[in-house]
Amino acid sequence: MIIKMKKLVCAAAALLLALACLTAGAEEAWLTPIADAGEALLFDTHNVTLNGRLTFTLDGERFKTADCIYIQDGFNSLWDVRLTTPRGDHDQDTGFTVTANEGDIYVTEYYWPGLYREGSDDEQNTLVRRSLYLDQLVKLCRGLVPQLETGFADRVTLTQDDEGQLTSLTLSGEDIPEAATGLMNIGAQLLIKRYFGQELDDAGGYEPYFGMADYFSPTAALLNCTRSFTPERIDLAVRLDSEGKITLMEGDINLNLDAGQDGMHKLEISFSVAVSKYGGSEVAPFDPDGLEIWDGTW
Repeated sequence: MIIKMKKLVCAAAALLLALACLTAGAEEAWLTPIADAGEALLFDTHNVTLNGRLTFTLDGERFKTADCIYIQDGFNSLWDVRLTTPRGDHDQDTGFTVTANEGDIYVTEYYWPGLYREGSDDEQNTLVRRSLYLDQLVKLCRGLVPQLETGFADRVTLTQDDEGQLTSLTLSGEDIPEAATGLMNIGAQLLIKRYFGQELDDAGGYEPYFGMADYFSPTAALLNCTRSFTPERIDLAVRLDSEGKITLMEGDINLNLDAGQDGMHKLEISFSVAVSKYGGSEVAPFDPDGLEIWDGTW
């Protein structure tokens, strides 16, 4: 479960970055640098630190908050995640830390602070590993830019200060072309397949086998029951520094979810991500001193 939650946070972060790149880069040609900076951050940045918070709300009820620090240092990386989940009249705190040292993976979990688990994975020196499928998806997004450049200028606000230029954007659902919504859905399905190994059709496709209430958590219900989503409102702000690099991304995204037999639901995602230490981030080798290896399953 802890590995799945790590993958969920990864997938959500990657999707939000991609969403910001698509929508922000599509408004006017002079906003193209935001898309360029977002693509560079996702696929071509080898040393950087991200510090952020994501809050997820389903039908008006908060079901997950994630406070995350991610550090990329060449082929070494560090995820530190603290999760808060409402449980009745109180919040349950969980979390984990994942350290990757050139393909060797070490995981410690909130509930077992004296234990760690080890494994391995393909080496990765960027936030998102490129693939043929992802490259084609990026090209499709870029291909939409000329069609979307007109008509959105009145929804963009630019603010210049000592920290760089802040671009703010507000869109309602009817502002977003159907083709862009389709690409967002394809991107979400790709991330779910990549991080969870799950195809939408495996959960019943057009006719899901179970309703959302049949799953033990909102996260599981969303993964198994959502057929598609359409944006209702998107508020985004992206800051670029004097070198054209992203230093801040924040926003609120309201989505209408089609859950098949369960009808429509509303998912709200609020996020704020500070990006810093380009070229100055460090990840130390994992130190097992004082820890015991855990051979069981989390």
